[in-house]
Amino acid sequence: MGITWEEINSVNVKEIDGQHKILLSIINKLDGLRKSNDRVAINDIFRELREYVNFHFKTEEKYFDLFAYAGKDSHKTEHSVYIEKINDLEKKYQSGDVAAIDEIVKFLHNWWIMHINSSDLQYSDCFNDNGLF
Repeated sequence: MGITWEEINSVNVKEIDGQHKILLSIINKLDGLRKSNDRVAINDIFRELREYVNFHFKTEEKYFDLFAYAGKDSHKTEHSVYIEKINDLEKKYQSGDVAAIDEIVKFLHNWWIMHINSSDLQYSDCFNDNGLF
């Protein structure tokens, strides 16, 4: 069920495409661990994902503000909703619901592909018009 990066996922900004590739890689690592039920390794991946997502969102939001991106408020709201949802799913897993890992991986796959290919592509022209490639 791993996610494969394809050029169609590109937002035409090298820095952000690189971050998206790393995020997909982290999700694929989590996907690879879900059947093992190695709680220590899974918790490490959760931490890695949380830290990298925060870094990535800060990168995007820095450019939203710098370039006065018109869609920044709704995009920032999507980021907040994602953080709330993933925190809720992680708590579900931490409470002992081992099956929650499947729900988490499915959510991550669906959310990131949809987010990159719809919401993130919307800022591509704005960033490019401001000299960010």
